[in-house]
Amino acid sequence: MKFKSIFDKTAPAFQFYASDTMADRRWRTMSLQERGLKITLDCECWTNKSAPRDIATLAKCIGYSYEEIEHSLTERVISFYEVNNNEMISPELNDYKFLLDERRKKMSEGGKKTQAAKKRNNSFDTLEGNLTRSEKNREEQNGIEMNREEQVFIKGKLSLEEMKEFVDEIENTEINF
Repeated sequence: MKFKSIFDKTAPAFQFYASDTMADRRWRTMSLQERGLKITLDCECWTNKSAPRDIATLAKCIGYSYEEIEHSLTERVISFYEVNNNEMISPELNDYKFLLDERRKKMSEGGKKTQAAKKRNNSFDTLEGNLTRSEKNREEQNGIEMNREEQVFIKGKLSLEEMKEFVDEIENTEINF
């Protein structure tokens, strides 16, 4: 059995927009059983790309009796799906899946471009760039031995004494609003 990589798997969940659902007149006119079946069909379509239109097959797939499915699979429920070759397909979920796949591809392409740029920049380092990096590493190593206050003052190019004088001056300044 071949396992899918993380990039080949579909998203484990889909967005459910309560306000859009509640605003849809088809949803509002459905019985509780119809609503439950509609959500179950959405889950089936998300997981398996479609759901069987045949009542007997659908009943077996989702674990309910033929009679329960026959009673709940009304035109109101079916109106949310396209029926092709005795399979119900959710155009809304397919569009959403496509959007997620496109987003994932763009993120992957962006990551690849970033990695390529990093490799390019690392391979063309100059002697000056290497020296700057070495000096920075030395400062970082030295900074570890200093307390936080000293590190901040050094980065600001003021001596510790100059910074303490500055802070004292601010603390002793009277502010009038």
